[in-house]
Amino acid sequence: MSSMIGRTRLYEFNPRYPLLKELRMLLEKAMQFLPDDEIQRLTIFRNRPRRKGKKL
Repeated sequence: MSSMIGRTRLYEFNPRYPLLKELRMLLEKAMQFLPDDEIQRLTIFRNRPRRKGKKL
């Protein structure tokens, strides 16, 4: 499932998906091979989209 918040699309797992447990385990294992700064960049949660033209 996905939803739009501003220009940002958020995705979430369907809790009734039969292979959800295995999929989560696979993603956790894949995350072990990423550097810490990359994990932090990918898991940032923002409450609202960034204002247009705002510097990074």
